[in-house]
Amino acid sequence: RKYLLRLAFTFRPQEDHHQIVMSSSTTFSLNGVHTYYDATHHNHLYASNYHELKDGNAQYKHEGVRFKVLDKPLPGMVPIYRYYQKDKVDHFYTADVKEIGTTTPGETGAHGYTYEGILGYGFSMPVVGTMPLYRYGAKDHCNHFYTTNAKEIGVTEAGQSAKGYISEGITAYVWPC
Repeated sequence: RKYLLRLAFTFRPQEDHHQIVMSSSTTFSLNGVHTYYDATHHNHLYASNYHELKDGNAQYKHEGVRFKVLDKPLPGMVPIYRYYQKDKVDHFYTADVKEIGTTTPGETGAHGYTYEGILGYGFSMPVVGTMPLYRYGAKDHCNHFYTTNAKEIGVTEAGQSAKGYISEGITAYVWPC
């Protein structure tokens, strides 16, 4: 099933997002997702709110904006849930709530991951103008990595491996930067 999505963009150069006007009464923001990396713990953190870590801190290095998500759902969209496993120092993102089993803030679910909130919204299937957000799990330590660039790791089919990561498939379809 295909969706035709007509969006009107208003660009605000001082901010890291675009505003999407769907009607006179509904406005959505297409927010840039900032990537941060903690080299000590091999942990990637993704945040749609720049002010969460800004340009990084002593633990996390800011690597820029990798993709964009909506701040509110449209028909056919799925939330991208954010979880954190403090013992393994790993952030985990999924559109499938069954993987961890909770969306109660602060509650710990499967594999010791605690729910932190919603990163943003993407589509569960390809939509014109979006691209797949690939998920990878590290082979030798607990780390999940997300990218829209299929060449970055080099494999995209679930179960394939390259560069120390195993592909876990597509999380959602998101917008490019």
